[in-house]
Amino acid sequence: MIGSATSCHDTLSSDPEITVIEVDFEELATSGALALTSRDLSIVDDVCAPPSAADPLIGMVVADRYRIIEVIGRGGMGIVYMVEHVRIGKLLAMKLLRGELSCRPDVVRRFKREALCVSRLQSPNTVQVFDFGVSEGLTYLVMELVHGQNLARVLQTQGPMPAARLGKIVIQICSSLAEAHKKGIVHRDIKPDNVMLVAADGGAEVAKVLDFGLAKLREAEGRSDVTAGGMILGTPYYMAPEQIRGGEEVDQRSDIYSIGAMMYRALTGVHPFHGEPLTVLNKHLHDLPVPPHERAPACGIPLGMSLLVMRALAKDPADRFQHVEELQSLLVREIQAAGGSSVESLLDEGRVRRLAAPKAASATSDEVDAYERKLRRKRHGAVVLAALAVSAATATGFLLPHPAKLRGVEIEPNNTAAEATPLPLGQPLRGQLGQRLDASHGDRDFYAVDLPRNGAAAKAYLQLQVSALPTLATCLILYRPGFDDPVGQFCGGRAGRELAIPILELDPGRYLLVVLQDLDSYGGERPAIQESISDSYTVLARSVAKPQEGTSSTGEEAVPAARVGVERKCAEWTKNPPARIGRRSR
Repeated sequence: MIGSATSCHDTLSSDPEITVIEVDFEELATSGALALTSRDLSIVDDVCAPPSAADPLIGMVVADRYRIIEVIGRGGMGIVYMVEHVRIGKLLAMKLLRGELSCRPDVVRRFKREALCVSRLQSPNTVQVFDFGVSEGLTYLVMELVHGQNLARVLQTQGPMPAARLGKIVIQICSSLAEAHKKGIVHRDIKPDNVMLVAADGGAEVAKVLDFGLAKLREAEGRSDVTAGGMILGTPYYMAPEQIRGGEEVDQRSDIYSIGAMMYRALTGVHPFHGEPLTVLNKHLHDLPVPPHERAPACGIPLGMSLLVMRALAKDPADRFQHVEELQSLLVREIQAAGGSSVESLLDEGRVRRLAAPKAASATSDEVDAYERKLRRKRHGAVVLAALAVSAATATGFLLPHPAKLRGVEIEPNNTAAEATPLPLGQPLRGQLGQRLDASHGDRDFYAVDLPRNGAAAKAYLQLQVSALPTLATCLILYRPGFDDPVGQFCGGRAGRELAIPILELDPGRYLLVVLQDLDSYGGERPAIQESISDSYTVLARSVAKPQEGTSSTGEEAVPAARVGVERKCAEWTKNPPARIGRRSR
């Protein structure tokens, strides 16, 4: 509570900020009180204990490219480190999920959703996300390194903020959220801690919104599982009533309420409502806040700004601004009416982007993108080389497999389509992914198989199987001679996984099979090229009869014949679903 304040700064509240509250509830009491007790609340403070001087992760290289340098922040979900991209020599920020949270699939899904959401956003007022992955059990999110302070720290050290300065900050926050809302993304946790302020040339100040970790993608299918089960995610001081109640649609107007609560805090030095977490939540639901200009008269808050905040804090979403662009437009007019400096430059995305340009030591999105493109080219190099080998061998319109007599093993060399080892139907052959072709490409084995016509049927049916290798993951690529694009591509995703394709419906004729190492990183660390000298695999192709509806030719659960050019679920292709399946029609 506030006594008779003698100055604007005397109104600064000493209440600590509460970062995350997760409320698991059964129902709301009809009397207006939440049907909760204190034991239902899980509160995580944004300020954690000081880090240990012997952080075991300092100096570690994550995903073969991010060297951890130092801790720059801590929160409820994990730790934020400054890291160096060792391939380009530039600095970034990495959010690392706490070890115990990495074991919770729901939290990892939420963490991945943050990466998915923010990677779609390009506004210069949004902290850019460059990469996401899992490496050696560490779940990480790589972002641009922002040099500045968050709004919460500024308010704590400087006290209530002049309306003109706050207006310019909120105008930029609206620019960030406008893009997000147009893409169906609701932030759900707007608060001073999630707004970074960057000092730019000429005394300008650039605001950047971060941490879309609680964002929700609004989909036609229904609500996100993030809020399933009555779980409230957010910060009590800034939560909209519909977000507190749960079971209601949370849209862009909930973010507008949070902006209103944040502006109230910044203008007056206090939150709209105070008390224990449950008390604060109940007041958001049922009480009207004292208008900012009345709450802190010594701060000289313009009446127009005060009314704007009160409209944003309306209990009913229909009574608030319906879009952040409306709020932004009124803020521009308020600042101009007060005789403040021009704010037009804050609406110029190109100018803001130049003002917010990272320091020379920090990585830019262009630099990171260029490296990732290069990495992707290397990752798919083996598949491309295989395709080129097929193309070269089929340029003359025919293939000549090895004439040598088979002894149940591959006939080396069989690194190209022209050298393909014949693979008789029903006869397993043993092969090895042995000596690499060069420093950048592992071994690959080509096989040629002839699929006969089954009587008068127009189609033939093929089963394929490649046994597992204990030390490396494999891919099986199926080509039709004369075509560069594969008919199918089946990858195990991890070592020790068999590739088993129950039934493929194909045109009769010759096909090429290529067995090679799976070098896809699947969001984690890219596998090293290996030479499996001591272990061998077995490749087997069978021609089978057309399965009857409801059963397969092997007596297993029926798998519909796969038609070339039709995408199929992984479970329909393999007994152990692969991590990636690619198919193209011919």
